[in-house]
Amino acid sequence: MKVTYRNQDAFELLGNHIGCLLVHGFTGSPGEMFPLGQFLNQKGYTVRGVLLPGHGTKVEDLEGVGWSEWYQEVENEYKRLRESCSQVFVIGLSMGGALSLNLATENVLAGVVSICAPIYIADKKAYLTPYLKRFVRYSKKKVRKKPYNSFSYDVYPLSGTAQLVKAIPAIKKNLGKITSPALIIQAQQDKTVEPRSAQFIYDNIGSKEKSLKWLEKSGHVATLDIEREKVFNWIEHFINSYREV
Repeated sequence: MKVTYRNQDAFELLGNHIGCLLVHGFTGSPGEMFPLGQFLNQKGYTVRGVLLPGHGTKVEDLEGVGWSEWYQEVENEYKRLRESCSQVFVIGLSMGGALSLNLATENVLAGVVSICAPIYIADKKAYLTPYLKRFVRYSKKKVRKKPYNSFSYDVYPLSGTAQLVKAIPAIKKNLGKITSPALIIQAQQDKTVEPRSAQFIYDNIGSKEKSLKWLEKSGHVATLDIEREKVFNWIEHFINSYREV
């Protein structure tokens, strides 16, 4: 059966008692995660794709929304999924990966997957946004052509970028609190997040069961890029390794 889907919307795909919560990135949409969601649902899993506050509409709606609201939405969706599933794996792209790691510091998840999660941001001007946001509202994106269409804003609101920049130090500090199994995926051609971010996460995460996977050809939105099938298969293998029978 063909699934009709407007790719800026949250989505739910019903399956078995194993749940997968998918979290998109900053200025992106659940559409970044929908192909992965379809893949996992076809394998039998129940899947929910989060729509973070301020996303999926117009970029002005993202101004004045911050880390606490984004995290609260992820936590709420995790709790909802946990009500109907015996296990929940949380999978996040970019800022969604950072939010997923943050969730894992406060909850014992079945597993956590971070894809191109930011510890070190490639554009060093991002670190000035807590000050620049007073004078400039938006910065343009450096767009890499994607082989799959997905809704996203074409600019970054500096107020939101500043929120992410302020959240990163706490994420770095708390990685050691994570005990859930972890899969860290990073694209070598990422121009948004410095690839060394993944190595930092791997080296500092508290999980005893952890793995780090590298993509040679992909850019930042690895869930939609030319090696996406590799990403999907890694995640399926990870879930199969830690799911309940």
